[in-house]
Amino acid sequence: MKVLPEEEFRALAIEQGFIGPDRLSGFIDKETHETVVPEGATTRQRTHEVGHEKLEHYPKALKYYGEVEPWTAMIDDEIEAEIYSFETMGKRITPRVGLQALYRLLKGEWELYPALSLVIGRLRNYGIDTSLKERRDLISTIERAWGEEVEWKL
Repeated sequence: MKVLPEEEFRALAIEQGFIGPDRLSGFIDKETHETVVPEGATTRQRTHEVGHEKLEHYPKALKYYGEVEPWTAMIDDEIEAEIYSFETMGKRITPRVGLQALYRLLKGEWELYPALSLVIGRLRNYGIDTSLKERRDLISTIERAWGEEVEWKL
């Protein structure tokens, strides 16, 4: 794992073509396939990125999709990395393992509710059902992170 000062981390992310480097908390280096996080990254952020590395998400994306994965494959990769992170830290698996996938979709300029619907559908593939209360929890977590209020349309 490479731990870089914030400026170097952002510069490498930009150089490698990552979208939204200001909201990026880690990535797999496209040249070395090594986990890269900024100094001060949380344990959850580190274990999430290690999950991508251990589960070989980047080499899989290159092999099957030529680096640009379909949205569903990207969502599955994010969910799998979060499950790895939660399990590594001994946390209970909840629908919150879909938050990183939801963030990625929103960074890709998806509207919240179609993105939420897609993530919830993909969570079902992992045996994770999402109640109305848990959906509201996901939305309020996104609101806090994104800094804007979302209308309740559930």
